[in-house]
Amino acid sequence: MPDGRGPGPPGAGSDEERRRILQSVETLARNRIDVWRHIGFGIQKVIYDAISGLPQGERKSLRPVIVTACRLFVDPELQGTTWRFDSVTLERGVVPASTGYGDFRRGAIAVLFDMCDHANSLDEKLEVIQALSTATRSPMDGGRPDLIELVLDNTQQIVEFFSKRVDTEPFEIVQHLEHQFLWLYRRSKQMAAPEVRSQLGVKARALVGAIERFRDDANNNVRYVRFKTLVGHESVFPPEWDSNGMDVERPQAYRSARIAEYAASISRDNAEEWYEIVELCTAVKSNDLATFPNLGEFLKEVATRSSLITLGWLERSEQFIK
Repeated sequence: MPDGRGPGPPGAGSDEERRRILQSVETLARNRIDVWRHIGFGIQKVIYDAISGLPQGERKSLRPVIVTACRLFVDPELQGTTWRFDSVTLERGVVPASTGYGDFRRGAIAVLFDMCDHANSLDEKLEVIQALSTATRSPMDGGRPDLIELVLDNTQQIVEFFSKRVDTEPFEIVQHLEHQFLWLYRRSKQMAAPEVRSQLGVKARALVGAIERFRDDANNNVRYVRFKTLVGHESVFPPEWDSNGMDVERPQAYRSARIAEYAASISRDNAEEWYEIVELCTAVKSNDLATFPNLGEFLKEVATRSSLITLGWLERSEQFIK
């Protein structure tokens, strides 16, 4: 997972200097209640305008700063602290929606899209996706309808951005996005019911449709479906789209059944095709113990049914032994 490091800002000669720079940007970009009461998102807009004016080369070197700033720009919540000699009061609030704030959020999201397209590694891309996920969050107290409508619009914008890239993104990215979008799908369907005839319902239904298109396009790729069945702990399977997520055993039962079917279908005629899938799975870099158990189960099933095929795979790839 992303660690937020990267090359760091120009002039940051050490981890400590980089930490201080990022901390300063975070302080300025954060939505503080006391500042919003006086000048709205004025400070954030000044930082955003400076980012927008940077050439691509400088954006690259300032990537951690830009991603951090934009993540805070799109946070729909306000925070603050009031100190008195005998007490501390923590304040929370919600950003007031407006045409100007809507344009500002869309601009920050566009910057993050650009950072995603120019990411040099899986970790950098995941860090941007994490920042974009902030724009899909509703305030803890629900927020006013106009703010929720803005969040729904932005979420659809993000889903459609990745839908255009679903055929070219690494499977690990698609898997992570599908997992995130499932949660958004469940949340949005509650607002998308036909009886909800307000603008909120219209926008929620549009978002649900966008997520369904992403889901269908992703799962039309047979190699992706096989990949997510064999590896990863964020895999999403068809029964989950019609459930509330409370039945934690059903997805694994579905997965295990598919793994058994896959193993039973392997023969000398398609062994090469399946070898490529397994090689793709073993190339995943992860320290999470939940990533590979299903791949191990699949290999055991194949070995039980055809030891010759498994031995042939082992001879060709040292990754299976690691």
